[in-house]
Amino acid sequence: MSTVIEVDLGPGHYAYGLMVDQEWVCALDPAVAADTSIQELVRQFMAREGRDCRKCRGCIVGTAQ
Repeated sequence: MSTVIEVDLGPGHYAYGLMVDQEWVCALDPAVAADTSIQELVRQFMAREGRDCRKCRGCIVGTAQ
């Protein structure tokens, strides 16, 4: 599971993930919580970075259908 923080990432940026002390930290824009199409974009982005949100399930992106 990762640590998730909500932060305004600016126009067109919805997520950023990085490793801190061998634990994933994911920064998500507030828009992610309310829009399933943005959640899917974030899942695809994280997958390209080598992470699987469905396995982590640490936030709305991993738990949303």
